[in-house]
Amino acid sequence: MDHEGLDTNALGRLLNDLARERKRVRLIYTISAFHNPTGLTLSAARREALLELAYEHDAIVLDDEAYRDLHFEAPPPRALSAMAEGWGVITTGTFSKTVATGIRVDWIHARPELLGLFGRMRFAMGQNQLGLHIVTEFLLDGGFEPHLEKVRGIYQKKRDLLHAALKQEVSDFMDWTESEGGVNHILAPLQPFISVGFKASE
Repeated sequence: MDHEGLDTNALGRLLNDLARERKRVRLIYTISAFHNPTGLTLSAARREALLELAYEHDAIVLDDEAYRDLHFEAPPPRALSAMAEGWGVITTGTFSKTVATGIRVDWIHARPELLGLFGRMRFAMGQNQLGLHIVTEFLLDGGFEPHLEKVRGIYQKKRDLLHAALKQEVSDFMDWTESEGGVNHILAPLQPFISVGFKASE
């Protein structure tokens, strides 16, 4: 990882090394928007590079979009699934970050032939039927978008408060990057700061 998110140059070298050993990577997992725990977002150029690498090595990209909707200013770059028109990308997300922490209702976006494979899977614990009905009614009633705007404002305010406190208290000996969205679970009550590093002493 660096300031543009997943280091696709390093990934390319790794994939090539594995290919020379006759080892095939079948799936590449990433959190392309507001990565947890770093808070970094994959740049548009890196998104293109990632899709090219996946195509070259015949790998599927699994993009965890749990935090995409929790942007504070501008939204992240175009989704990987949209860039690939659905080919070679499975996108997953959850309403537990945007609607309610305990709701535990997730979603999958993929081409029909891939979704069919998921439908054949057996889930020992069953599905959260109550949660599914709650989220369905919430979406149909038009409550999601207004709620999402409110949640963004709450998280951004907490991020700003934490950033200001860090700047006041520890900026002489620490560096960090201010997150542009998402949720960091380590500091969930406070909202994220990322890429913390100690400054070298004089």
